Amino acid sequence: MSQTNQNLTRLAFLIFVIAIVIVVIKIVVPRLQNKNNDGDVVKDGEESSRMRLLLPLYIYPGKEEYALAGKAMKTLGGRMDIIVNPNSGIDAIAPPKTEWVTALNQVSTNAGTSWHKLHGYISTKYGNRSKETAMAQMTGYVTLWSKWVGNFFFDEVSLSESKFAYYAELAAHAQKILPGSRIILNPGAIDSGTVLPPQLMSLVGITSAVIFETGRDSWYQMKAQPLPISKNAAIIALSTTFDPANISEDADFFADVKKKNIGSFFVNHLDCDYSSLPPYWDSLVEAIRKS
Repeated sequence: MSQTNQNLTRLAFLIFVIAIVIVVIKIVVPRLQNKNNDGDVVKDGEESSRMRLLLPLYIYPGKEEYALAGKAMKTLGGRMDIIVNPNSGIDAIAPPKTEWVTALNQVSTNAGTSWHKLHGYISTKYGNRSKETAMAQMTGYVTLWSKWVGNFFFDEVSLSESKFAYYAELAAHAQKILPGSRIILNPGAIDSGTVLPPQLMSLVGITSAVIFETGRDSWYQMKAQPLPISKNAAIIALSTTFDPANISEDADFFADVKKKNIGSFFVNHLDCDYSSLPPYWDSLVEAIRKS
């Protein structure tokens, strides 16, 4: 073999070795690093033990809350799921108006490198909304709101076995139009003894469900769900007598959140009705950051 051919053979082998190394770096290493749903590298067990903030951002565009939501996402390093709600999902089938574009850009801009796509609101009316209507809204989010929305929030979810096929079709549609998209279910305030049906929670794309959505007094009666902590979420309405300034220091409250196996939650104020962020917003974000 000539010297030239030997050099070419060595070069080809070197290129092959470099290619193998690149494959290892891109595929094997990320798996060993244990990335979470947002692509952040976490330590073993960290993802299930650290709380997430679930924010129903049902506020009409034009207010500072959208910028504040983005800043919170940055503060929490992406441990936050934001639900965007254009007219209960009805307006998802049309391009977002200027005020929506401005508001959602405020979220992404202020979130910085912690930005990840939002959940589009879909009302299922406990399985009684037509599949065609729900699917059209889902498709609208993907085709017209895709710059900001890449996941879904199914509200008013029925836990009746007769409706499982309905939700299976919606979940399948989500993966068809947007593979890898995540879905949060909201059956609302369920009875303290009710267990979320495994058939429903095991559908492709279902990441969590809101198991509690009512006042703080009822919260203490709520039993933990026998599901991984990351599957359970809660929306808690506090009484007006709760001291908003001390929410991050309320050790008993946050200890109870973990005791009830809750992975993500939002604490609203009884006077807020989702038209604004609660008065203790900064304290709530800080408390979850420390969790």
